Amino acid sequence: MRESRLGGHAPLIALSASLLFVAHPVQTEAVAYITQRLTSMATMLYLLSLVLWAKWGLLQDAARQTAVPRWVYAAVSFSVASAAMLTKEISVTLPLAGLLYSALFLSVPWRVRLLRLLPLLLGVLIPVVGWHLSGPSADSVEEMLDQARGGTAVSRWEYLVTQPRVLVTYLRLLVFPVAQNLDYDYPLYHSPLALPVFCSLVFLLSLVFLALWLVRRAKAGRIDSAFLFIPFGIGWFFLTLLVESTVIPLDDVIAEHRLYLPSAGAAMAVAVSAGLLVARVGAKVVVAGSIAAVLLLGTATWRRNEVWQSPLALWSDAAAKSPAKARPRYNLGTVLTGLGRYDEAIGEFREALKRKPEYPEAWHNLGTAFAAKGETDEAIASYRQALRLAPDLPQAHNSLGTALMQKGETEEAGGHFIQAVRSAPMYPDARNNLGAFYGMEGKTDAAIAELEEAVRLQPDNPRFRFNLSEAYEQKGWGARAAEERQKGERLRNGS
Repeated sequence: MRESRLGGHAPLIALSASLLFVAHPVQTEAVAYITQRLTSMATMLYLLSLVLWAKWGLLQDAARQTAVPRWVYAAVSFSVASAAMLTKEISVTLPLAGLLYSALFLSVPWRVRLLRLLPLLLGVLIPVVGWHLSGPSADSVEEMLDQARGGTAVSRWEYLVTQPRVLVTYLRLLVFPVAQNLDYDYPLYHSPLALPVFCSLVFLLSLVFLALWLVRRAKAGRIDSAFLFIPFGIGWFFLTLLVESTVIPLDDVIAEHRLYLPSAGAAMAVAVSAGLLVARVGAKVVVAGSIAAVLLLGTATWRRNEVWQSPLALWSDAAAKSPAKARPRYNLGTVLTGLGRYDEAIGEFREALKRKPEYPEAWHNLGTAFAAKGETDEAIASYRQALRLAPDLPQAHNSLGTALMQKGETEEAGGHFIQAVRSAPMYPDARNNLGAFYGMEGKTDAAIAELEEAVRLQPDNPRFRFNLSEAYEQKGWGARAAEERQKGERLRNGS
């Protein structure tokens, strides 16, 4: 890259790429969605490992002594690659990223390039081998893919055929980030000849041919070598989405957090492209345009982050943008129930069930909203429907048992508490309710056993402490009862 006219502006190009990356609103899901700390951490480690590995290679080529021995860069790159792989499986593509870098930017013999991939290869393969030896056995690639599916009902073929359209949507979000959504209602396609899929494939192939054409011209010296960053960005986009956008069907065919790592390559390509425009339109125009782009993206990020300020805002936005999908309606109903807006919650659960009648969790939460309103019979009917669809759903057994206790049907209620604990032994509320039931039945020892387990699982719950103190009183253990009652009072008072 020293031959490029941009060679002396590397810090400015790097700054521009970084600003584009950090200001882009498509990053909000990976950052604001706490669960996706996996994505942001894996991306950090992925990039760090690649940078250290590239530094090692450049020092090898320069063959000069440095303050830090050259092998240290390779060793740390290997360690960081292992950490990336242990963080999230998308890091398995790290050796491919190294191969892409080597193919585009290095001029050493191919045998040397391939040998130098060893730190990255070992970094991602060792955690896989460790998982295989210590985790569930995988007798075939098919079994491993089944374990990775996450229980989704989407077939591999449907997922694969839909992904070209998804990739085009991802590119659209990078260029024009509007109508962002936490829970897309994305259509599934069944044939690559479906018009949206076919057109998407043509567009994606055109990007591949553009990348190859630019590589050929840059390698031949017909254009500035910095143009290689454009095929690098295109290749980076495709390879970093290999795990989540090919043959392993995930619960959602599209998710914005999956763009976090791919967008790094796009940001590099755009920053270099802007630098190359300087010769044609002038530095002032490019700098002004870049500043404007970063400010616009930053403003869009700020606006998008407003949606993430509360569960109500987030799921209201998702339900409005995916009105025909059951899950955002269900989640919005759950949030409304927690806010005490039971009538609105019931409306959302009913809308979810219109779209997906066989949705046991929605039936259960509908029952919870009815129960909160004091409509016990409607709650019981909803819980029973949930159990018809999912006979082992512990929350439904526990809730139905509670509702039946209110109706005085204690014997049936006890059976549901027992089933809830059997289905989910670590479910503290079910343990507490079963313990209270045993106490009412005079089975004091059984009550104490269940209530002590409930307290062990959730020691900061004052209600569990009070119930345990009553069981201790029944047993005649006054001192222990008083101690538990005092703990419960302190927890209730927040002291």
